Amino acid sequence: GVRNRACFDDLFLVLYSPRTLHIIKHDARTYVSSTGCRTASEGHCITVSGNSNQPCWKQGLETVLAKLLAFDSGCKHVATIDVDRDDIKRIITNELGRLTARLVDTAYADVPLAALNGPLRGFRVQALAFEIDQLLNPSSSFSLDDCQDNSGSSRARGRHNAKVDWLRDGKRVEVKHAKLCVNSHRQSWECHFKAIK
Repeated sequence: GVRNRACFDDLFLVLYSPRTLHIIKHDARTYVSSTGCRTASEGHCITVSGNSNQPCWKQGLETVLAKLLAFDSGCKHVATIDVDRDDIKRIITNELGRLTARLVDTAYADVPLAALNGPLRGFRVQALAFEIDQLLNPSSSFSLDDCQDNSGSSRARGRHNAKVDWLRDGKRVEVKHAKLCVNSHRQSWECHFKAIK
């Protein structure tokens, strides 16, 4: 069945748009929905949509962020990062190495993360979020090695298959990312965070 309690203490959502990364500490309830019979194995999801017939990605992004950060939400805005900043470009470039891929979506033509497939982009966003968490919490103790399953299972988990992404002062931290994209049926911009267990 579905877990009564999340296997993480803090959930950070990283929403990336053509010009910015938005980091949000999620409250584990706002816009969370189940995925039907797949919830037990695949986890919950968070989908936030902009207004219908809203062709501009900037307006769609504003709407999505406003919904996530509404006054009755427990979500908190952590940071907005301009991907054109030299230090962020350097971090992303270091994470990406030499990537050669043809970009399909013209709105993301200058965004380095757009060329990556989902899992690889997730590893890169996770590394970036880890660096930001360290900058925001300089006196905290961090661990990437102690994130394995403590349920008594004999099955070994690799670092990229751990239950959480890292530990900060003993708190289990999980990061999920989503790309602001078009929902062609609603003709709106939306983000969809998945596999939240």
